[in-house]
Amino acid sequence: MLEKNQVPKWYFTTQKEEAKGLNRADVIVAIQPEEAKFFRRLVKKIKTVITVGHLVSLAPPTLNKKPEPKLLFIGSSNPINVHGLNYFLKEIFPLARSQCPELQLLIAGGICDAIADQEGCTKLGAVENLEEAYSLSDLVINPVLFGTGLKIKSIEALGYAKVLITTSAGAVGLEEGKNTAFFVADKSQEFAERILEILNNSILFNQIAENAYNYAAKLNQNNLKSLQQILSKSLN
Repeated sequence: MLEKNQVPKWYFTTQKEEAKGLNRADVIVAIQPEEAKFFRRLVKKIKTVITVGHLVSLAPPTLNKKPEPKLLFIGSSNPINVHGLNYFLKEIFPLARSQCPELQLLIAGGICDAIADQEGCTKLGAVENLEEAYSLSDLVINPVLFGTGLKIKSIEALGYAKVLITTSAGAVGLEEGKNTAFFVADKSQEFAERILEILNNSILFNQIAENAYNYAAKLNQNNLKSLQQILSKSLN
């Protein structure tokens, strides 16, 4: 019915209507710093705008491990995910497999129904237990090329101590951890080279996995602190 009436799949509104809603609030909560800046510009009155990011599950890394030649992508079938994964399958995956023929890509989530079958790929379908899904691979990819807001799948992978390779679009809101807690690669050749570098360097792999976990834990602490500040003000 939504498609028939040409209504977008996601809810949207105008800046004017968004500002109207925000001006009713005593406290405005943003999910990442850039969004907080946008909200401050949008509201007419002086408002308390604070950032509370996404809280993720944490699973410490298994250290001194040699990474297996498996990649994991988890996502829904939204157009941004489909576009990004198709880009990866067309431009990056063949490059990486030409140097590492045993490399496999595991695909999980609703996106499985929107992606064509391809050699080297295994579709897992919908997953009920995220921890089990993340346990299937040491490396996680998020090759989205556009989109706004914090990418939940990126921070989620870090919480499970996975080595994440993503794009600048996939790292929005997580810039502080760039190339220390995860890798950013915006060109197909660079993306493929990062995959191969990690697979061939166990020391680098283990260091980034540990950094990823520590970074996610730090973000959780900061977000909980911000949330507690909001609640304490509301109760006073």
